[in-house]
Amino acid sequence: MDIPQQVTRFYGSTQFALDVISNKKIAFVHISLLNDPFDPYCFFETDFGDSYQNLIAYVKKSHPQDLRWFMAHVTPQGWGQAVRDLKKYLDKERSTGFILSTSAASSVLHPKDSLYMWGHYANGHRGLAIEFDTQALASAVRKNHEVENGKPSEESDVVITHPHFRRADLGRGC
Repeated sequence: MDIPQQVTRFYGSTQFALDVISNKKIAFVHISLLNDPFDPYCFFETDFGDSYQNLIAYVKKSHPQDLRWFMAHVTPQGWGQAVRDLKKYLDKERSTGFILSTSAASSVLHPKDSLYMWGHYANGHRGLAIEFDTQALASAVRKNHEVENGKPSEESDVVITHPHFRRADLGRGC
């Protein structure tokens, strides 16, 4: 998995963005407060749900050469149990998770060049965007955790998702 070097955070309020810059502090939001109906769901939840048939249709369309192997090794019973286990785990993570929702550049488009992102997340093109260095940000999050809790954070507490997703989330999450 390639971790993006930088991520971009859009701010609909210039006051909030300027506060981030002047105070050098960011705010993580509890997952239950996100305004995007697709956050914080992982792709398998939205693309396949509980449906083994949807999963098989995806493999058949995207990886036809692997279909026979896949069906022999990923059974309906195994998939059903995996989905139940993952949902239980993700529900727990969602109940305790806080994120800084950001976007990573793809090979096709940098977030700063996305009219959709400016329109949707930057108050109709009136907001600001700040680019963060992911390593520096993750390091600052770990340091802050240690100062506030008197003990180091576990490495897995700061998650940077794969840049092929629409967003890269820093903090606990998918």
